[in-house]
Amino acid sequence: QHADMHKVQDLSCNLGAMGCMEVALGGGEPTQHPYFVEILEGFAWYGIVPNFSTRSVEWLLDDHICRAVYEHCSAVAFSTNGHDTVKFTELMRCMRRRFSRNHSAHGGPEAVLHYILGLEPLARFAKFLEQSDAPDARVVILGYKRLGRASKPSLNTAVPYDVTGWHDALYAVVSR
Repeated sequence: QHADMHKVQDLSCNLGAMGCMEVALGGGEPTQHPYFVEILEGFAWYGIVPNFSTRSVEWLLDDHICRAVYEHCSAVAFSTNGHDTVKFTELMRCMRRRFSRNHSAHGGPEAVLHYILGLEPLARFAKFLEQSDAPDARVVILGYKRLGRASKPSLNTAVPYDVTGWHDALYAVVSR
């Protein structure tokens, strides 16, 4: 179910009045909201920079969405579970092609990787980082939590993996 547009408009107005500078849209797939472009424009109207997280690359084929993302967003976060090296690499490549840093005052949106620790063994996380051909990408490491969709048994069939020593695994990859 998509967010109610009137509630989103009220939220953007209220956050703007409070001096909020930036928001991150997520949950489900925000790029599939029928008013996604209008939502981005609405936040921007109130002086708020909208960003969003996605697992999709299909939105990059839509000129209307791309124009709004280019004009209003500072970052696009790609959420991954570690199996999406090719998809994240494709997202980085497509975004670089679509949003050339030479044609915008703010440089266009930056691709950011959201990686949730605990969904997979640490070795897979290290392998994902090694295989990505985007060494300049920012990575945001998120902790596993049993909230939202993760609290529903049908979507949470695996017990989170032990992530003890994740910083050592990350350091080993980065120092290579």
